[in-house]
Parts: sequence; C-alpha cells; structure tokens
Amino acid sequence: MKNRTVNSILAVFLLISVSGAADRGQTDSSLRIYLPREITIESDVPNLGQVAIIRGQEHLAAKAGEVTLGRISAPGQKIIVDRSIVLGRLACSGIDVSAVTLTGAEKMTVSRQCQIIKGDEFVEKASAFLEKNLPDTSICQWKPIRIPKDLILSGITKDVQLSPCFIKSGIINQAKVRIAVFSNGKEIAARQAVESEVKIARQ
Repeated sequence: MKNRTVNSILAVFLLISVSGAADRGQTDSSLRIYLPREITIESDVPNLGQVAIIRGQEHLAAKAGEVTLGRISAPGQKIIVDRSIVLGRLACSGIDVSAVTLTGAEKMTVSRQCQIIKGDEFVEKASAFLEKNLPDTSICQWKPIRIPKDLILSGITKDVQLSPCFIKSGIINQAKVRIAVFSNGKEIAARQAVESEVKIARQ
C-alpha cells in the first residue's frame, strides 16, 4: 500500500514536470510583437526591429527583428504594413507564425525621416535677393509668378543653406532666380523662382 502511494506521488510529479517542460518549450518558441499605428524611421528599408516591439526568446526576437517589410523608394513616401504582411514575412524567414502573437494596430504607416523646404521659402529668398541686387532706378515691387515645388530632403540636417543667383531672362520686367540648396558645403538640390516687376506710384 505504501509503495503504491509513493508510486502515485511520483507519477503526479512526473506529469507536472512533463507539463511544465511543455509549457516552457511553448513559451521559449513564442513571440509577442506590438505594432504601432504610425512610426518614422531613418532607414529606407524598414525591418521589424525598427518599427515594432518584439518580446520573446533572445535569438528568436533577434531573427524576427531582421525581417524586412519593404522599401521606401522616395523621400516623403509612406508605406502601409498590415498584420498579414508581417506574418507572411516572418513565415518566409522560417519563423513559426502559429507561435506569434500580434498586438497593437491592425495596420501601421511607416515613413522615413525627412526635411521639407516649402516653395514659399524659396520665393521669400528670391524676393529678398531681388530687393538687394536690382538697380533702384524706379519704384517697384516684385510679384512671384512661378512658385517652386516643395523640396523634400532625406533625413534631417541643421546645416542647410539657400544660395540665390540670377538666371538670364529674355523677358523685360521679369526676373529669374535660381536657389541652390547646400548641405555641409555641397549642393544637393536647386529650385527656380520667377517674379515679375510691378510698378507702384510715388507718394
């Protein structure tokens, strides 16, 4: 009777041990991934580690973090990533998606950090340049007739300078100004502003 009781106790402990080992195995192979609704990154090739919060065993989390989610091909572009895309990319990387739990947003918007120079800023720079450099032979003002498009620069830099210069124009009473955009002493882009002369009456 005593041996039977001991054997029963050992059997119970064995079942608990096996069950616990199975639970630990399931926990070790599972991943919890939180997806934000919107995020901005520095890279043009976002991976899961950049855009999501990943919890799980270290080597699995690291592997999931390297999974890429597409490409941002142009500054200012946004890509939409939904849960099915995330699960598909994880599966292609050899991760068992049945052990993956996704939380957070159903879809997330991913964009790259950028800096925008508005067309109005180019016009202001061109107007100030005209006022300082055209001969003051008459009383006039300058009115923009062509506003440059906004310029979107990849990344964010504090060392951005606008440098205007004249462009020859064959039209009387019209001025063309080229505004070069410099970063770290190197020209990276340019815009052109066109303004016409408007006479004003003397007071």
